[in-house]
Amino acid sequence: MRKNLGQHFLNDNYILTKILNYADIQENEIVYEIGTGHGQLTSKLCEKSSNVTSYEIDPALYSISLKNLSEFNNLELVNSDGLTFRKKFDVLVSNLPYEISNAFIEWLITRKFNRAIITVQKEFAQKLISSPNNKNYRAVSVISQICFQLKILDEIPPEKFSPKPKVHSVILQIIPKNTISKQDIQMIKIILSFKGKTLSSTLRHIVKKMEVDHNEFMKHFQSNKRVNELRPDEIYEIVRMLKSLMS
Repeated sequence: MRKNLGQHFLNDNYILTKILNYADIQENEIVYEIGTGHGQLTSKLCEKSSNVTSYEIDPALYSISLKNLSEFNNLELVNSDGLTFRKKFDVLVSNLPYEISNAFIEWLITRKFNRAIITVQKEFAQKLISSPNNKNYRAVSVISQICFQLKILDEIPPEKFSPKPKVHSVILQIIPKNTISKQDIQMIKIILSFKGKTLSSTLRHIVKKMEVDHNEFMKHFQSNKRVNELRPDEIYEIVRMLKSLMS
């Protein structure tokens, strides 16, 4: 186990079966998994789908999984970073390494897929679904809620993993609903970096940095509402208006 990769292996067969049931994989659906581990979940995916690809970044685990999963001819195993995968898939199922959670969300936005069922830290899932004016509300909350339908399906206690993490995990369902650009993501991050500031002062600072004529734009946003009180759709509308200034 390499701590720098956030590796905690889910070894409980009951929970693995739950994940599989939530994924509701059809035989003709292409399945992608990030983090093969020892292959416990991977083997179950191969029993459901005729086309499974699984990426494992750890060379030692990759070697183990090659042996453990050698019976499956419907599986492609790759020793590489799971976020470099660019091929088509329908369903993503993963016990997601904790260390890549934020990067995973930004990668997933760029992909076309039907649904994802992943296990993540409970705290991270709460950030994704957090509402405005909540202490967990931040850029990743806004980005995720603009792009996905999110639902926590189940909670997993630490003792179901090996080694046991210090935190609880959840099974999270992700359904795509919208795609935004890297520029949109960056602008959302900039806006949310002014968390706690008023919208008017935040935008005055941003448009000044852009060195554009912003008088007409600012007429619409003379608001004392704070950035962390804005809904994701309100923030995205501001992003679109800022982009129109730049064009």
